[in-house]
Order: sequence, then C-alpha cells, then structure tokens
Amino acid sequence: NLLKEKQVGLVVIDEELQDVKGMALLDYIAKNNPFVNTALVSDLSHEDFHEETEGMGVLMQLESPPVKDEAVKLLDHVATILSLQLP
Repeated sequence: NLLKEKQVGLVVIDEELQDVKGMALLDYIAKNNPFVNTALVSDLSHEDFHEETEGMGVLMQLESPPVKDEAVKLLDHVATILSLQLP
C-alpha cells in the first residue's frame, strides 16, 4: 500500500475511476489511512456530498471537472494543515 510506505500530503480522487467508484476508494482510505488528507471530485449537491462523506475526513469537494480556483484553494488549505503538523 503506497499510502503506508510513503508520506502523502494529499490524495485527490475522481468520482469515477477505471475500476472502482471514487467513494469506494475514499472509504478505503478513510478506514485504512485516516490521517491522509483527501479531496473528492463530485457533481453531487453540497448537501448530498456532505451527507455521503460525513465522518470520512474529506477536506474539500471539487466540482466535476475541477477548476483552477478550487485547486489553488485546496493546495493552500493543505499547506496550512501540513505546516501545523508536528515534525
């Protein structure tokens, strides 16, 4: 498992992957690597997204397809989180 072997600051997951749905991968990461920061590309409404991902530690929903402003906001958010973590 790459997430256990290497320190990963962020995993961005598309809602539709080749072999699995994005929510399934998000669920796997949340259960097996709960301290990994995640974001999910999703076309769900904000309310439905919150309901679906509650308790999974998702930092942010990205619209489908993602736009540059959201990516910048996400990276700024992750940089702040990583700067607060103890070495």
